[in-house]
Amino acid sequence: TAGSRDFNNQMKSRAPWVFAFVLGLAFVLLMTTFRSIVIPLKAIVLNLLSVGAAYGVLVLIFQDGRLQSLLGYKSIGGVTSWLPLFLFVILFGLSMDYHVLILTRVREAYDRGMATEQAVAKGIRATAGVVTSAAVVMVAVFAIFATLSSLDFKMMGIGLATAVLIDATIVRAVLLPATMKLLGDWNWYLPSWLGWLPGSAHEPALAGSLVAAGDRPAVGPEGAPGGLSVDVVEEGETLRVVFAGELDLNTASWVGERLRSIEAEHRGTLVLDLRGLGFMDSTGLRELFAANRRARSEGRRLVLVKGSRPIDRVLELVRAAEVVETVDDPGSIGPDRRE
Repeated sequence: TAGSRDFNNQMKSRAPWVFAFVLGLAFVLLMTTFRSIVIPLKAIVLNLLSVGAAYGVLVLIFQDGRLQSLLGYKSIGGVTSWLPLFLFVILFGLSMDYHVLILTRVREAYDRGMATEQAVAKGIRATAGVVTSAAVVMVAVFAIFATLSSLDFKMMGIGLATAVLIDATIVRAVLLPATMKLLGDWNWYLPSWLGWLPGSAHEPALAGSLVAAGDRPAVGPEGAPGGLSVDVVEEGETLRVVFAGELDLNTASWVGERLRSIEAEHRGTLVLDLRGLGFMDSTGLRELFAANRRARSEGRRLVLVKGSRPIDRVLELVRAAEVVETVDDPGSIGPDRRE
């Protein structure tokens, strides 16, 4: 009819705008949340795979007229005009929900000092039960629509159930961890000109905020920005970096650059002596964990020396000892047990 023709033309003309809006908004939100341009690009590609799989199943079954007797329908030689756009919006939202849930766990583990490969494994293990349970429920509910007599609902149910099943198994359980493992630290790549983007703090930020203001010492302007001083002491094949003052937002980036320059010249054991610190927030903790990740990836040994009450409290709250070798006295550091 004329009405159907106008409706189809309207759908075709507006579909590119819907696709552009959904994909663009998803990219911006994921880039801001995870401070990476690789994560949103990969998420969009993986989500489109699930949507594409649903489209393929609909064409295979309903447009080509397969399984008519089993599903109890008569093929009309095509797919309902409103369904592709509807499926794209719904499935992209469901897929993004799974994706953000998994990546949040991965990013938390990464920010706590785990290598990307280990963080991915931990994130998948932590979310596998939730993702699988939610997928089973949704597939079961959507599959009910396939039993209805209305052809439109039958198409919608099979499309949604198939896409969720593929997304929760092949895409999230296989393709997502595989691509993250292959990309390694490139997963978290963010161009320097986007460094102004706000970051999202996970567990380390909570721990940093628990250090009472009364624990912060009054430090002078000498040393690094904000009154932090860093001394390097060479002790045989071990290099001890002694911190004094505050390791916070004002000094963390300077500390990160300083540590990288030290690591470039010294390949042996690196000891970070934190006994002189009176305050450390999440940004300082992030630089310590980043140094630990670099040490692990390069096969070097890194040891933290604790002993400052507020800093010990932070390290204990984030369970730093689980991912970083930690001692109370630098004199107790023995030979590298990995050898």
